[in-house]
This record gives sequence, structure tokens and C-alpha cells, in this order.
Amino acid sequence: IAVLNLGGIIGHSAMLIQDENNKWKYYSVNGDNSYSSGSHSGGRKFDDLGVGEFNSVNDFLNIPYNQETSESKDDKNFTHYDYETAYVIPTTEDQDKIIKEEFIRISTTEEFTIKLIKPNHCGTTVQRSLHKAGINIFEDIVTPSNGTFPGRRIKIMPYFPNDIYNTIKNNNPHGKEYKK
Repeated sequence: IAVLNLGGIIGHSAMLIQDENNKWKYYSVNGDNSYSSGSHSGGRKFDDLGVGEFNSVNDFLNIPYNQETSESKDDKNFTHYDYETAYVIPTTEDQDKIIKEEFIRISTTEEFTIKLIKPNHCGTTVQRSLHKAGINIFEDIVTPSNGTFPGRRIKIMPYFPNDIYNTIKNNNPHGKEYKK
């Protein structure tokens, strides 16, 4: 699988998942036009679930389909994001199937929300799909000692897409990053 990162202040997360023919397909939870990040506003009113057939991650990153345009966001000829980086994590065919099925399940059955308590947005959909297939998506943090209680190590799921991307990358060092 490849985790896509838009970059920018907040970012956007999506994925490329290989199918049984070793073609990469694009998966993105696009929101509901409810947010703004730099020059990018919203997402689309629909999610991209298994779009296209790309021969490689570089093919996806460097084709006209992967761009932010002034065209309508309803235009399915473009992602409307212009992803700059992708982090490829080696997975098995079984993991790919689990990730794809979980991504589609979340996208089609759960309401999009950017609320801090139980969020469901582009990044959390990527996280939860990877986690279901056994891929480490948690950030380890240490709480400080306060004199009465010792510090302790806890695992959290980062909230913002850029943080999610970096945590996935740091936790899975056997992967490879591709840049546009």
C-alpha cells in the first residue's frame, strides 16, 4: 500500500492500494467541503473508492490526474489534491484486501466528522484501515512525571493528516518514500 500525503498546514491523507493484478487504485475520503487549508478548500461531496489503474506510485504522483485544478470538484478527471509524497509499505495480498475492505466500509457506513472526539476524516480512515491489517499507526508519547506520579508511555492516534503520515512513516521504517 501507499499512504499519500498532500502536505501543507493540515494536509490530506489518502491511499493507493494494489489489486490482484498489481495495479494501484486510488482511495480517498474527501469530506464534505467543510474545511479549508491554504489555497485548498473542502474536498468533494463523494469519496474516491478504487479509482483508476496505475502501474506504479510514481505514475500516480506524476500524471495530470493528480492535481489541484480550478475545475469543478465534481470533475472525476482530477484528484483535486496534488499529492507531493507517498510512503509505500510492503504488505501481503491478504493485508491489501483487509485495508481495502475496511476503507470502503468506513467510507460508506460512517459519517464524516472532524470533531476531536471520535473523528472520522481522511486521516483516521487511513489509520483505521491500516490498523485493521496489523500495521502500526500509533504514536508513542511519554507523560511527564509530576513528583507524585511517574511518567508513563501511552499510545495515541495522531489527529492531523500530516502527523498521521509522519507517524505511519516513522513506525514502518521498512517502507520507501516517493516524491513528486
